[in-house]
Amino acid sequence: MTKITHFWAFFTFVAFSLGLSNCRTVKNGLDEKIYNG
Repeated sequence: MTKITHFWAFFTFVAFSLGLSNCRTVKNGLDEKIYNG
C-alpha cells in the first residue's frame, strides 16, 4: 500500500509541476503575441 501511495504522490507532484510549466509557457506565448501585435 505504501508503494502505491508514494507512486501517486510522486505522480501528482510531477503532473502539478508540468501543469505549472505549461501554464507559464502559454502565458509567455500570449504575452509575446500581444507585444508583437
